[in-house]
Amino acid sequence: MGQIGSIAHHFHQGARSEYLAQYVLSAFGIAIPVPRPEDAGIDLYCAIGEEVGKRLLIENYFVVQVKSNKNDIIHEPEESVKWILSQKYPFIICVVNKYEGIIELYQTLQLAKFFPEEDIKRLIFSFSPSKEGNFVEQEEDKKEVKILLDRPILKIKIPDIDKKEILSQYKRILKSWIELDQENIDRKNAGINVVIFPPKIITNSEIVQERKLEGNFFKHKLNQIIANKYYENLFFFLAHEIHNAVAQEDQDRFVAISDLCWELIKVLSLKDNYGIRMLQVAINKGSEKLCCDRHLNLYINGKLIRTNGVKIVK
Repeated sequence: MGQIGSIAHHFHQGARSEYLAQYVLSAFGIAIPVPRPEDAGIDLYCAIGEEVGKRLLIENYFVVQVKSNKNDIIHEPEESVKWILSQKYPFIICVVNKYEGIIELYQTLQLAKFFPEEDIKRLIFSFSPSKEGNFVEQEEDKKEVKILLDRPILKIKIPDIDKKEILSQYKRILKSWIELDQENIDRKNAGINVVIFPPKIITNSEIVQERKLEGNFFKHKLNQIIANKYYENLFFFLAHEIHNAVAQEDQDRFVAISDLCWELIKVLSLKDNYGIRMLQVAINKGSEKLCCDRHLNLYINGKLIRTNGVKIVK
């Protein structure tokens, strides 16, 4: 039980670091602190703001975890790993040096390489240098992952945020990292295991133009949840392309895409989803308009499922 009239000293020191982080990050746009009783690992919800006339246009959302040292950040047990891998926005680690008046921001792009459904028991953020452009170390049994944070993307002296040119440069750098990270996260959310990232980090400089691409093109098959997500999005994409072919009255293209869909579908163990339903609509309605013989019939438990537009009629 706490003592009335006093607080825990180490918690107070952590709060001071968060105050400084909020002060600096609010210069980039908005930085909303999470109340300490509600803190589950995220300290600040942030976004970058762009000046439009006399107003601030808010965009590029990201979340921040604030630290006062560079000790390894360990996520375990498995539930904690799933939590960090389920983040929908870029996750930035902010290290505050109160004594020198400096904060450092670290990116975590490599999180997009792993799905929360994978059987990872332990995930570690290490403030260690990358090894020849490799930012991930993984045990042979795949149970432990270490992400090497390497250098900070930004190292900010607190007085510099009041210098317009420097702040503008820092904002541009942070925005480019956030956008690159979000692109990787969006692919991951679609079930696509591909991460695009620069092979090196140069602090306080624009992202280098060179890019590396890494991914496991079979990873979506490791888990039925990931596979369902992947194929639903794939069918949405194919349905969109079929609609485009029909709109352009391009029968050859319509037939080619429809045949590709059939080649995919006949070898898959499908689960019912809106992607395949939309594909059914696109193929059947397209055949009617273009006078083709391509049709897709769906059966669930032996019962034919018919669709009318995007409304499902059982």
